[in-house]
Amino acid sequence: DSVTVTHLGGNVDRYSAACCLAESVCVCSGGSDFFFIAGWISVVPTVGVIGSAVTMTVQGIAFDIAASYLCTFHGISDEGSDWVARSFVQDSSTIVCNSTNIRARRGLYQLHLNASESNYSTH
Repeated sequence: DSVTVTHLGGNVDRYSAACCLAESVCVCSGGSDFFFIAGWISVVPTVGVIGSAVTMTVQGIAFDIAASYLCTFHGISDEGSDWVARSFVQDSSTIVCNSTNIRARRGLYQLHLNASESNYSTH
């Protein structure tokens, strides 16, 4: 199943290489020092469904098809709670955070999308 993701913008910290401006779309800047995308998002999952996924289309950053990324959602509302999801790269500009073993809870989250250093090229 899927999760409806709405990016609220703002509050992007100093490590961020991107600011998410619209639903499911981030316009990115930065290059080889890209570490993660951070932005406030509102997650509205299908109630009680395990295996919801967050799909993000990112402009300006090419994801490595062979790389593994870790999506961390930090709950910042009463309902939200932290959860982590492994992800896969759908194509060079689309990444899917797949919460296969958890029930994503409705709430406001900060999303960190981390590229592991072991398989993220820095050149």
